[in-house]
Amino acid sequence: MKNLLITNTAIGLLVITLCGCGKLHTSGNEHNTVDKTIVPLNIGNVAADFTLQDLDGNVITSKSLKGKFVVIHFATTWCPFCNAEAPNLEQFYQEYKKKNVQVFVIDVLEPKNLVEQN
Repeated sequence: MKNLLITNTAIGLLVITLCGCGKLHTSGNEHNTVDKTIVPLNIGNVAADFTLQDLDGNVITSKSLKGKFVVIHFATTWCPFCNAEAPNLEQFYQEYKKKNVQVFVIDVLEPKNLVEQN
């Protein structure tokens, strides 16, 4: 699971064309920014620019993911559905990473140490 990103609410999956599997924790530091402009996202559209920091301190940007297929899953540590989906997301990533697919689980506003445990 260390190779998944982390999140806040169980919003579900988004598959977008642009952007690996790593944990992200957004705690409000300067590396975690998202363009607040809301644009409908359809296949082929470019997602809003974002910058997030993973649990190891690596910075991931939407620009660095350009040309890849990306699955973004918003979750929280207390959500039983999110926890049940995590092994499936890991398996999906392992099966498709050689086909330019990346998977991120994003957790917002939870303590880093809690997110690292999951």
